Amino acid sequence: MTTNRNRPPRGFTIIVGILLLGLIAVAVALVTRQMGYEMKRTRAAYEDAQLRQLLLAGAQDAVARAGSWDADRPAPDHWELEVPASLRHLGASVSMRVSESGPDARQVQIDAHLGRRDATDTLQFSRTDRGWKFAKMAAGQ
Repeated sequence: MTTNRNRPPRGFTIIVGILLLGLIAVAVALVTRQMGYEMKRTRAAYEDAQLRQLLLAGAQDAVARAGSWDADRPAPDHWELEVPASLRHLGASVSMRVSESGPDARQVQIDAHLGRRDATDTLQFSRTDRGWKFAKMAAGQ
């Protein structure tokens, strides 16, 4: 029996094939994991942007309502903002609470919810001779 010395042993070829399949499996797993991470990050960015929009809508509503507040009578202490149906099915809601923060000052806390995420802003209003006016947004909320 003669042996062909130019041909590599079959065991070596099988081992190289198995190693290549292992490398491909690891690469596929890493790509899949990265895609999952990117999908979560994209979803979080969408929800953050939507929460900011809900806070802005709440702030606009609070400023509009402040024009009708009486100087002596307290404003309604709590109300909900109507959100579009396309956001309601995602669990979106916006609520506002008014509290007195001084003799000529009121603040409105705006709470926005979207799914399991929440965001809050606080607006401060001051009384002038022409009614209640937006004074500032509290930082760090």
